[in-house]
Amino acid sequence: MTEAAKQQLAMQYARQRENFPILEANRHDREKDRAGSATAVAANELRFFGAARYLLYGDVIGFREQVSSSASLLGVDLPDRFDRGEDISPSYVSLLLWKPLLDAFAAADEQLGLAIASRMGGRTEVEEKYDHPWDRAFGAALKHGVLRERDAAERIRELERETTKRVYFGSSQLVATLRSIEQEADPSAAFHELVRAHKRMSSKRGVLGLTIDAKLFMWGIGLANLARSRGIDMAGFGPLIPDDLLMTRR
Repeated sequence: MTEAAKQQLAMQYARQRENFPILEANRHDREKDRAGSATAVAANELRFFGAARYLLYGDVIGFREQVSSSASLLGVDLPDRFDRGEDISPSYVSLLLWKPLLDAFAAADEQLGLAIASRMGGRTEVEEKYDHPWDRAFGAALKHGVLRERDAAERIRELERETTKRVYFGSSQLVATLRSIEQEADPSAAFHELVRAHKRMSSKRGVLGLTIDAKLFMWGIGLANLARSRGIDMAGFGPLIPDDLLMTRR
C-alpha cells in the first residue's frame, strides 16, 4: 500500500474503532439483535479490524483473533440461535456461510472451520431462496471438502458444472483452486491465476470492490490455509496472501 492509502486506512480504522462500543451494545441487546443483524454488523467490523491491524502494523495475532471472532459470530453463533428457534433471519444460515468458513481458515483456526462446516447445509428452502446457484454449489463443495466427506469429489463436479454459467469474475479461479486442493495436487498454478484474477475482482464493479479484501485477499488466505491443513507445501503469494498469515506446515 502507498503511504497515502495507509493514512486513509488508519483514519478509517480509528473512526470505526471509536464507534464499535455502540455496535457491541446493540449486539448484546436481544431486542435490537432479534433477527441477528446487529451481530452481523459487529462481526463485519471485527473482520475489518483484523485485516486493518495486519495491513497497518503487521499484527498477525491481532488479525487472527479479530477474524476468528468475526467468523465465529457469523458461522456458529447465528446458526445456533436459528436452530434454537430464535427469530434469526434465514439469510444468515444459508450456504453463504462459505464466507465465514474461509475466514476461519484465514485466521488459521481449523477447528472453527470444522465447526462452521458442520453447521452448513440441510436447509434446502432457505438455500433456494437466498443463495445464487453458484454459491450453493461452492458452499456445498467447500463444506464437504473441509469435513472430508466421501461425496466431496462429486460436489466439486457439480460446482464445475455450475461455474460454466455466467457468474462473477473470479468464480472459476476460486473453483480451480478448491479443486486442486481437494485433489491434493500442487495448487501453485491455480493460486497464481486466482491472484491474477484478484485485480479485476477488486475493481469498483468487482465482487471485492471497495472492501478491505481489495488490499488483503481473505478468501485466498483461507484457501491457502486449507491447503496447508492438508499437508500441501506451498508458500504465500506476495502482499495479497502473505507468508506470515499462513498456518505452520504440517
